[in-house]
Amino acid sequence: MKVYDVHIHSSSVLDSEQLLKQMAEAGVWGGSVFSQHPQCFSGLGRHSAVGRDRLSMVLEACKGQEGRLFPVLWIHPDEPDTIDLIAEAAERGIAAFKCICNSFYIGEEKGIRMLEAVARTGKPIFFHSGILWDDSPSSKYNRPLNWEELLDRSSGTIDRLQGLRFSLGHCSWPWYDECIALYGKFLANLRQHPEDNIEMFFDLTPGTPVSYRYDLFRKLLNCGYDVEHNILWGTDCTAEDYNSEWAKKWLGTDNAIMDALNISEGIREHIFQKNYERFLGLPGCERHVLIPVSSDGRAVSCEQ
Repeated sequence: MKVYDVHIHSSSVLDSEQLLKQMAEAGVWGGSVFSQHPQCFSGLGRHSAVGRDRLSMVLEACKGQEGRLFPVLWIHPDEPDTIDLIAEAAERGIAAFKCICNSFYIGEEKGIRMLEAVARTGKPIFFHSGILWDDSPSSKYNRPLNWEELLDRSSGTIDRLQGLRFSLGHCSWPWYDECIALYGKFLANLRQHPEDNIEMFFDLTPGTPVSYRYDLFRKLLNCGYDVEHNILWGTDCTAEDYNSEWAKKWLGTDNAIMDALNISEGIREHIFQKNYERFLGLPGCERHVLIPVSSDGRAVSCEQ
């Protein structure tokens, strides 16, 4: 079983060989490398106001490590060239996109327009979700139920987003109950509209402090929904100095929790490897047709 870290930040040109060496020390095979952030996140450190510079840098960082390092472009709808940049990034080989709603709700027209462009590429998008530790009152934009707007049928939103795959980072801590409920609504939508092609994933990246971690896993893996194929694992490490001890600690913690919950090796293989391959749409990835839920929250067969 390969272990992918789906949530790795970068801020400069990096040594990919050194990164993979540090990841291997933690038992991690590969994962996502996020580009520098847009200018509106200047408080987070190095950034680039020019989207194509961020794109070129992250593509170069992962060059030669195909199959192990997957470049991800950080985008924001307030940048003037976002829509063109998304299309260009897909043409040049970006694996996925990344966004933080720091000053807008995802259901605003500019957010939907950005997601519409992402959906057209067939590439997925990683979102931050849950409390945002920045220097402004921005967490209100990142409560998971805000993403319920993607299911808006009366305005035609859901029709514009066909093919979209997105993840919510940190399982929306401290609102992980809300995050699980939101996922249930996406599954309930499939019962009435099996033709819809929009899919939500959970990103286990902490987030959750250790004291909450067991509760998250217990609720997520026992909620009765078809979740096993839609959970990703990550660390929030930085690519320039990948913290092997931190990654190893969370791998140990999470596996110990899954031991206590009697989670099978097959499900763990999906969480650590196969779900990420399906999220990215890698060649030969394992396919899965989601099982919807009924109005009372029970899983139902696809034939019903």
